Amino acid sequence: MSVKVAALLAVFLAVASAQLLGAPMDADIKNKEVKAALRFAVAQYNNQSNSIYICKVVKVIKAQVQVVSGYKYYFTVMMAQTSCKKEEAKIKCAINLDPAIAQPHECNLVVWSQPWLRRTVLTENTC
Repeated sequence: MSVKVAALLAVFLAVASAQLLGAPMDADIKNKEVKAALRFAVAQYNNQSNSIYICKVVKVIKAQVQVVSGYKYYFTVMMAQTSCKKEEAKIKCAINLDPAIAQPHECNLVVWSQPWLRRTVLTENTC
């Protein structure tokens, strides 16, 4: 009897400690698909923003990926305003050194990607 109880306990512990299938999992920000999703999210954020300046990611706080009908990328990032205006479209834009202008803020960005359909959408932009 104690062998059955031990086996059931082992199965229960294995299931309890396993990641839920289909749940968001931590993602490696160095992964090229994750980087591409973050670049897309920031570009869309800047397109939707009313600011005349471009914002950049200062720090990635959390990155996750979820397998759905494609991939959902969840990002929690610190964003700050650069000194580059949107119409200048410079590749290298430094964060503005004046904190009052840079206005660092936390954002939650969610990207849904279906690469086989060549479809990528920013589904959440909460800053």
